[in-house]
Amino acid sequence: MTLALIGLALVSGLWLDARFQTRPLFTVLAVLGSVPVTMYLMVRIVLRGTSRLRRATRMGETKEIDEEGTGGENP
Repeated sequence: MTLALIGLALVSGLWLDARFQTRPLFTVLAVLGSVPVTMYLMVRIVLRGTSRLRRATRMGETKEIDEEGTGGENP
């Protein structure tokens, strides 16, 4: 996803530079602008993944407790 976003910014910047004859202005701005967006998206993906992992871990612990019937305590 990161490469796709930066690649899209690069292609868009090159196209705008060719259209307006402003070589490297739009390319540099687009690529530099894509970096914070990419970082934000990576953080969101990691937070979502860790949230799912926590939920799955909790569900796994609950299943173990129910199956053992001990409530997580060692007899």
